Amino acid sequence: MSRKTCPGTAFFGDGNTVAAAKKGFLPAIQKELNRLVNNIKEDDEPMTSSEKQEFEKLQQTVKELKNELSALTNSKDVLKNGIQEQGASIKNVKERVESLEHKHVMDIPSYAKEAVEALTNLKDQCGNPVVNTPKGRSADFYSLVTVLYRAGVFK
Repeated sequence: MSRKTCPGTAFFGDGNTVAAAKKGFLPAIQKELNRLVNNIKEDDEPMTSSEKQEFEKLQQTVKELKNELSALTNSKDVLKNGIQEQGASIKNVKERVESLEHKHVMDIPSYAKEAVEALTNLKDQCGNPVVNTPKGRSADFYSLVTVLYRAGVFK
C-alpha cells in the first residue's frame, strides 16, 4: 500500500489548529503573496538603509538627467528654429543680391535700344566712338542714356 502524505495533526509542525495556522501557515502564504506581487526572488533580501539611500540617489540622478534631456531638447528646438529663420533670411538676401546684380549687368532694354544706337554712332573729337561697349551695362546707364537721347544731347 501507498504511504499517507497528509500531515494530519502535524500540519506545519505545530498541528492542525487555528494557532498553528496563524503561526506558520498564514505567514508563509503572506510571504509568497508578497513575493509574487513584488516579483521578489526567494533569495532576495530587503534593502538595507545604505542601499535605500543609494537607490534614492540613483532615482534623483535619473530625474535630473530627464530634466537635462528635456532642456537639451528645448535648446535643440530653439536652435533649429533659429537656423531655419537664418536660412530664410539668407535666401531673401541672395535673391535681393541677384536682383541687384541683374540690374548692374544686363542686356540692352527695348526702351533704350534707339538711344544706345545713337550713342554708339556718336564720335569724340578724335573720331573714336564715345561708347564702344554698350552691352552688359547697368539699368542706371540705360536709363540715363535714354533720358539724354530724348533730351537731344546726342545730336
